[in-house]
Amino acid sequence: MQKIPLMEELAEIQRIEGGGPPKPADLSAMPRPVRWFGYFFMAAVVGMALAALVLTWMD
Repeated sequence: MQKIPLMEELAEIQRIEGGGPPKPADLSAMPRPVRWFGYFFMAAVVGMALAALVLTWMD
């Protein structure tokens, strides 16, 4: 879905300011501490989901 600029004269400025369409994050291209945090965060989310499933089955 493409947004319609408010004023035709501002279309170029809006396109430049927006930086283009969103791109997925490439963890392998990021610095090591950022990658570790990303991997830890993803592992924590998966671990919490598994813990929630186990706890619901234990009831």
